[in-house]
Amino acid sequence: MTGAPDEPSVRRPTAAVGLALALAYVVVAVAHARLGGGSRPLFDGFAPPPPYNWVHPPKEFAAGNTVPKPSSFEIALGPTGSAVSGGSSSDGQMIFSIPAGAIAAHAPDTNVKVDVTPLDPAGLAPPLPGLNADGNAYRVDFTYQPSGAPVPALAVPSDIFLVVPSPAQTVLFSADGKTWEMLPFRPAADPTQVGGAINRPGYFEAAAPPAPAPTGTGDTHDRAGQLVAVAAVTIGLGLLLGLGPVGWRRLRGRGAA
Repeated sequence: MTGAPDEPSVRRPTAAVGLALALAYVVVAVAHARLGGGSRPLFDGFAPPPPYNWVHPPKEFAAGNTVPKPSSFEIALGPTGSAVSGGSSSDGQMIFSIPAGAIAAHAPDTNVKVDVTPLDPAGLAPPLPGLNADGNAYRVDFTYQPSGAPVPALAVPSDIFLVVPSPAQTVLFSADGKTWEMLPFRPAADPTQVGGAINRPGYFEAAAPPAPAPTGTGDTHDRAGQLVAVAAVTIGLGLLLGLGPVGWRRLRGRGAA
């Protein structure tokens, strides 16, 4: 009667597969970083993020780009000021979180209109030293309705979040588009966003240090092919090392029989 299979030998192929996959992830992660990619190469998911809508896209993103248009939304205003509210630009790339009383009461006005105008950062002053603009700039204006009187400042700082085409580190503010200052940082759970505090109307843009120059000569498709090749070789080696001894013992057993 045939005895039960040796338990360690049964588990060894499964362990080898797991080890091979783990090694593949480590190798791909290191290679991804060295090839100029961002972090978390496998945890970002298989679906790409929505395409960024550029006012003036880089040439590699010009095809299929949707130029964002000016938009507005309204905030209810009562005797004690504005209510808790939120809103976004029409492209969804500038998001507001406004606490109660952020905008002072202004009788007999009953609403505050928030106007958001997407802009090309090239038309404004350069960012602070050591930073590059990341995505569009936005002009934000607040006006009481129906009087149309401008809101010069917010009574309570509010939060804004900018969707960015690449990871950013800060949000910059300019009252006139000629000089910039760094806004207080607001953490964002989404890695495609960067947050800051807003306390008056003006210009806003996300910024980050310049990206390092690529070390290779291939394009993105070449780098992706390199990653796939590295992963395939690593998995193959892991399977060979893990499954090879098992297969060899089975062959020897058949020969003896």
